[in-house]
Amino acid sequence: CACQYCSGLYRERHTLGKGGFGEAALVVKQGRPYVLKRIGCSTVNAANQALLEASCLQRLKHPGVVRFEDVFLHRHENGGCSVLIVMEFCAGGDLIDRLTCRRHELPITEVQMLSFLGTLCRTLRHVHDCGILHRDFKSSNIFVTRNDRTVKLGDFGLACCGLSSRRLRASPRRHSRCGTDLYMSPEVERRRPYGAASDTYGLGCVLLELLMQQQLRERRRSEERKAAIKAALECAWRTHGWQTFRELSALAWRLLDDNPKQRVDVREAAAVADACMRTLQPQEAGAAELSAMSKVPPARLSVSEAVMASTRQPLAPTLYRRRLRYAD
Repeated sequence: CACQYCSGLYRERHTLGKGGFGEAALVVKQGRPYVLKRIGCSTVNAANQALLEASCLQRLKHPGVVRFEDVFLHRHENGGCSVLIVMEFCAGGDLIDRLTCRRHELPITEVQMLSFLGTLCRTLRHVHDCGILHRDFKSSNIFVTRNDRTVKLGDFGLACCGLSSRRLRASPRRHSRCGTDLYMSPEVERRRPYGAASDTYGLGCVLLELLMQQQLRERRRSEERKAAIKAALECAWRTHGWQTFRELSALAWRLLDDNPKQRVDVREAAAVADACMRTLQPQEAGAAELSAMSKVPPARLSVSEAVMASTRQPLAPTLYRRRLRYAD
């Protein structure tokens, strides 16, 4: 084979992970690290599907999407081939690694959580504006850059391209059941028509994980879903007591609505994240006032009061009078 990999243009360092898609490896080209995703293809249809992922990455030039570098075919000696996609390397690993501090980092702060959430909302909006449905939006497909600067969406192996905005948002027609069970929306699970709102449901699951600082454990049946969401929010409130818990828990309920037509739009979700960020990072003019107010302790709700209030709370941030301290 005379592909770029066999010719030595990319030098493999080690394997990053393996899964149903194939495997991913860290490679180096001219001193710069990249991720090489190797997808084995036994049929022409499999090769076309793998090339579709590369096509999606080429089309999505956005700071919140993993940057595309190259794609080529690698021919096997015994016949068959693999599609090799070269992408940007994110040194922080995936979001699950970061939330669980597997690299012994400090836990993420509330400001970082809100920054990640806002970036994901704007990225998902851009993906949909480009006529692409991700269909596998989950934490293990979200990657963190070095020093927690930002997060990037990757793994478009199940994505659908070339869809109109109307097809995505107003009159979805996809029926195939695909994705990961833990993050699968009710309409996808029931094989009903779905569109952009199914990705929004995945965003709601990721928000729950950000609030809990851990991965969701198990898929619940539809009749148990609301109880599971409430339990997750209670866990987040008990463990972390986020300043903007009311606004974020109310947003989580709306992102995870069983009715796709009632789910909040990603544009509004981004506005909520930005408003909460402004609450935690006031302008310099109000910094002195915030410092004086910090001496007054906030009234802390009980777990049940906080979670139940979140279902009625409007999506507007509340300024809590409390000094904020975060690790560097």
